[in-house]
Amino acid sequence: EFNKFFGKFRSLWAELEMLRPPTHEAAALNERREQDKVFALLSVLNPAYNDLIKHILRADKLPNLDEVCSQIQKEEGSLGLFGGKGGELVMANKAEQVTANKSYFRTGEKPTIYCDHCKKPGHTKDKCYFLHPHLRPASSSGTYKWKDWKDRKASRAQMAVGETQE
Repeated sequence: EFNKFFGKFRSLWAELEMLRPPTHEAAALNERREQDKVFALLSVLNPAYNDLIKHILRADKLPNLDEVCSQIQKEEGSLGLFGGKGGELVMANKAEQVTANKSYFRTGEKPTIYCDHCKKPGHTKDKCYFLHPHLRPASSSGTYKWKDWKDRKASRAQMAVGETQE
């Protein structure tokens, strides 16, 4: 779970670096970037890690990103081993996601969840392929991939527009 989250964090950080103006002092720039990465990572962690975040921020010297990642992975392992407070917080977050999605159910049948974004059954907004295309599984038949399907749909739309203009 942490590795998937850290991959997303890295892509967002790369985007932020493109928007930030350059600094001439190399040492100051490197230190600032390292600190910013640590703060950004800590600011988006699951609430199950709040005690660890407080511990890191109270240290005399802020650890570098590698040290923070190591501490997070250790904490992730201990949350899995000992359950308790961390496990309950993770479950509380899952319950909040379902409530926030405002999924509704058909009465008398097996409950079905619906996406608030595309209004289709079977998933919630946080797992919607339209909002998160990277979550879409690979095609089992291998004929079309998600990108190919979108390109094909766009070219059909362009052909339809061209026919109406003639």
